[in-house]
Amino acid sequence: MQGRPQRLFASIVEYYGSLSELRDRRLAVLALANLLDKASTSVVVPLLPIYAEQLGAGPVFLGLLFTLPTGVSTLLSTPFGYLADRTGRRPWIVAGMILGGLSVLGVGLAGDPTTLLLFRGLDGAAMAMRSAPTTAYLGDVSEEESRGSVMAAYHAAGVVSIAVGPVLGGTLATIGTLATPFLVLGGLTLLGGVVLVWLPRSDHEPRGESVFGGTSFGGSLSSARSATDHVRERLTTTVGALLVSGLLAQIGTAALSPLFAPLLTETVGGGPAAVSLAWSGLGVGILVFVPVGGTLADGAGRKRTLILGKGIWSAVTIGLVLAWVPILPVALMALGGVASAFVGPAQTALRYESAPEGGEGSLIGAYKTTGSVGGTIGPFLGGAVAGGVGIRGAVLAIGVLWALDASVIALGVRDRSREERTTRQAAES
Repeated sequence: MQGRPQRLFASIVEYYGSLSELRDRRLAVLALANLLDKASTSVVVPLLPIYAEQLGAGPVFLGLLFTLPTGVSTLLSTPFGYLADRTGRRPWIVAGMILGGLSVLGVGLAGDPTTLLLFRGLDGAAMAMRSAPTTAYLGDVSEEESRGSVMAAYHAAGVVSIAVGPVLGGTLATIGTLATPFLVLGGLTLLGGVVLVWLPRSDHEPRGESVFGGTSFGGSLSSARSATDHVRERLTTTVGALLVSGLLAQIGTAALSPLFAPLLTETVGGGPAAVSLAWSGLGVGILVFVPVGGTLADGAGRKRTLILGKGIWSAVTIGLVLAWVPILPVALMALGGVASAFVGPAQTALRYESAPEGGEGSLIGAYKTTGSVGGTIGPFLGGAVAGGVGIRGAVLAIGVLWALDASVIALGVRDRSREERTTRQAAES
């Protein structure tokens, strides 16, 4: 008979079992690429404003440097998802990773703000090019009963790089110049793209295509209308609910980011150190629990895990408004990290499974486009609400929005994988 410590250890091993999926060479290669990709992104966010100002960029131009990639990705995610359905996932994953590496290298080599903006736009195109095809590929190569774990293992690599990237970027900038981190990580990302050329085909990969696909540039541009029609034809209640959920979630996330520091100042008197510590708590929560989220998504079901994560985030916002000591926001953001760790793998698996065979890339691209729209308008809506009812009222409104998001999932989403698993278990018994 096992003692309590042994049972506890066995339980921990079970919940972190999703990391064993990295033994699959296909997932390991993609996870490595994700690590390099997210490391580059995590360097860009803190260092780009300083670097751009050094090149002569003003406040308006600086805003464009951050909004342009999102705008380009919003426009192109669905078309590239459609192309991934037509010509295969792998060509666009490889091309997107290589273009992403070149764009980061270009940022490091830019000599003026205009050139910098051009390469940031290319980075947005690269994100759209590889994002939906990568998710579709992961869904293709995973079994239904372990798809949440596969998504969690993939996300875990990205979370590690987000935690390490800013430190690495700061170190490289100290050793060299502000351009050094972009040159080093851009080169590594480019190398990761070259390695992806040897990524094995998925089961949905069309035969007879070159690694860079068989679609002309003109065909790529004209695919936008076809992609929209493709998504419209596959619109179901579940797909509609997931699209609305993605929009609501990203509006809330984007609205909270600029309000967070002023909220802490107003509630607990926290300065920059307290804000940074709270954001670090979020990262730690995601890093530690994302493998658990994948296991829960496979065991308890995608829908239940998704509702749980979104419900926790709604409660976190209420706690942030009521916080009275500086340690509370740190603990609450760590809990928010746990919630995000639950949401990520479950949501990614559910989005893939909501699509009919042959239309996964198009729908995943549509989900990403909808989320990007929410991320774009979120800060404006958050600012407008804060101007009317104050910062605390705006954050409470975000909590209500996330509660509505959870309700949309509960009422509108059908968890096909759980239903099929229940049916199989009933048949076996």
